[in-house]
Amino acid sequence: MYIPSFIDENSKESFRNIVVVCIIATFGLGITAAGFAFILCWNLYETMGKLAQVYAESLKEKCRLMTWNVEAIVDDLSIFKNLAFRLNETDEAVNAYVLLLYGALISGFFNTVSVMVTNDENYNTPPIIVYIFWIFLTATTVLLVMSYYGSNISNKGDEIKRQMVEYSDKFVRFSPPLSAMQTFHFLFEIIMKANMVVTGGGIFVINFGLILSIASVMVTYGVLILQLDQK
Repeated sequence: MYIPSFIDENSKESFRNIVVVCIIATFGLGITAAGFAFILCWNLYETMGKLAQVYAESLKEKCRLMTWNVEAIVDDLSIFKNLAFRLNETDEAVNAYVLLLYGALISGFFNTVSVMVTNDENYNTPPIIVYIFWIFLTATTVLLVMSYYGSNISNKGDEIKRQMVEYSDKFVRFSPPLSAMQTFHFLFEIIMKANMVVTGGGIFVINFGLILSIASVMVTYGVLILQLDQK
């Protein structure tokens, strides 16, 4: 550990202890903050996915029972607008936390790859190996959980659109009145144009496809580090 030259010999041990305590405290606070952000996003994403699923099932049931009238369509329109608004509100509330959380995850993967491909014996000690394994396992678990619930919201949004297409196909066959047709068309346009996704800072969409992107970056980074280390 680097100790500044102005620290006298008698104070070096105290200085070293203070630095170690600060490092541990900072790491602990970081883990705690990331954990709270993860739990918050997990619960919110799970709730929004369930709400989207309930709406998709209600459309499917109405399509099956053929319960179509202006009042029902207006109710569907109001419910979907509220659902889309809540999803957008949720994403705006937590997408900054998600961005920082993914930054921490990627940093953990970079650390893991760096230690795995390096030939430095200082990193081959049992404590370092256990630490890196724990970081990798935690980051992988969080990434899979976030990707699952993010993809679930996208899938439920696509399911709503599929149900709406089926709904519209049956709706027009019964020659509904003009008022009902206009209201239904408005609902159809809103649902088909809705983008039901959650993001990280509004920069990238949270889904399973993101895992492939991160994995490709990690493989490329590992190959580069391995080649540079051999030189």
